[in-house]
Amino acid sequence: MILKHLPIIAVMASLLVACHGKETLPVVTVPERSTGVELEGMGVELDPHFIAQNVTRNDGATRDDWNNIVVRRVKMMDIQRFRVMLLPHWWEPVKGQYIFDNIEMESLYAVLDLAEETGAKVTLVVWGCPAGCWFIDPETPGYGKRYFNCDKEGTNWVTAPEDNEEFAANFSTLVKYLIEEKGYTNRQGHGQEIPL
Repeated sequence: MILKHLPIIAVMASLLVACHGKETLPVVTVPERSTGVELEGMGVELDPHFIAQNVTRNDGATRDDWNNIVVRRVKMMDIQRFRVMLLPHWWEPVKGQYIFDNIEMESLYAVLDLAEETGAKVTLVVWGCPAGCWFIDPETPGYGKRYFNCDKEGTNWVTAPEDNEEFAANFSTLVKYLIEEKGYTNRQGHGQEIPL
């Protein structure tokens, strides 16, 4: 039986050898002198979805998993910098109506609390305006509606704001709340991505 398939096996073996060829080692280049750029730290994108999406989905994830898995691993890896995604409807679902005590914000606070505890620096990044607002709780104002500041032509899930001043006011209201009301201090500098 094996003799019948021997030509096929031989062809396959020769293809494997031809494709693989001679084994080469990776080339590592070490600069002869410093680039002069100081390493700020090892960082990760740590978006605040664990409590708002994983736990509420009822697929077995629990709030204890946040501490037992996420917090433990962040500490074990000594993460020094978080880049955190934000969507403006989490705290302003309807123009001028700010809500800082919903499940989306609770998830954000968990990430910021972890950064405070570990001394990690945080960069808050507002991704844009959602073409529709979906919340865990359908009782939240703006649930399932187009975000008020969304570019009317926007068709992606998140688009540019229609009014940049309103968008800036939305974000600055959040940053002010996080610093003055919640007392978060793990911030540095400023820029398009606003470090907290």
